[in-house]
Amino acid sequence: AERRVKLYFLNTDGKWDDRGTGHVAIMRDETDYLMSMNSEEDKEEDGTAKAVFTTKISQDNVYQRQQDTLIVWNDPFLEQDMALSFQSASGCLRLWNEIRVI
Repeated sequence: AERRVKLYFLNTDGKWDDRGTGHVAIMRDETDYLMSMNSEEDKEEDGTAKAVFTTKISQDNVYQRQQDTLIVWNDPFLEQDMALSFQSASGCLRLWNEIRVI
């Protein structure tokens, strides 16, 4: 439950749209660190959790931690203002610390 988050996208009216609940993870491919969120609700045809988003973790300082449970950023790769709202403050802090060392 530590990695359980709600994902929000900022819409053109300047309001945050709820894009679903799921679990966030950091992975590494050949060249980059990636952050992704798998949906809690939506499944692929084979029954695995559907990825809601996957993006590269930016080396630029685009991420902000707000209050104890929010990470907000303008994603340069998806060209989207995004926010992750964590169920737990400890989960938020842990992901925040992982992002900061990349």
